[in-house]
Amino acid sequence: MTQDRPDCAMWVPPTGPRRPGEPIPDLTAWRVLHRAVLADIGEFARAADELTNGTGRTDADALRGYLLPVLTAVDVHLDVEGRTLPPLLARHAGPYAFDVLDRLVADRALLHPLLAGVVALVGDIPGVAGELRDALDGLAPLLHAQLAEQERRLFPLITTHLTGSDMRWVQRQLRRRADPELLPFLAAWLHHHATAEESEHLLRDPTEHTGPLLAIFGKRYAELRRRALGAP
Repeated sequence: MTQDRPDCAMWVPPTGPRRPGEPIPDLTAWRVLHRAVLADIGEFARAADELTNGTGRTDADALRGYLLPVLTAVDVHLDVEGRTLPPLLARHAGPYAFDVLDRLVADRALLHPLLAGVVALVGDIPGVAGELRDALDGLAPLLHAQLAEQERRLFPLITTHLTGSDMRWVQRQLRRRADPELLPFLAAWLHHHATAEESEHLLRDPTEHTGPLLAIFGKRYAELRRRALGAP
């Protein structure tokens, strides 16, 4: 991204620089989401391999029911991240952000067709379990590299240049973009992969609505995960 490139035309909230004493943006949910998807992509590949070989206790219907919302959550996260952060960071961080934002856009363009390819296979499980395993094995290292790069370069830009109000606005865009049925799954999924400290943090955050969503879907999620991954 060059310095004379115009900002994205997307509307952004009219907030100014972070005021003294204002909390820095909280990225706990984003860090947990990164960890969750990387952990589960590997688990999905193992489950698909067991379906291919006729081993294990993976339930194909449950695997479809678990894998699709995970892939959807990742796609929504990357889409909103790619649309909302560039105008915010370009305005607040200027040239410091340009190369990182270019990488964010390029990564999204690369990942989108790969995610779509995996989604296209999911509906035909178990017949395409081998192809699904190979697609997940190919997706995993790319996701790992791109998410690690985000945490290394993008997250410091967010915490240095954006305000808590900025990130609350981004979170609202995430909730608006997501299907309402995805939100209970997302809350339970993140809760499962969070540390005890992170779980307490998410439960205390009124913008995440974690407690009520866990009450709706927590037990169902645990059973779905057990069947999808063939756990005893």
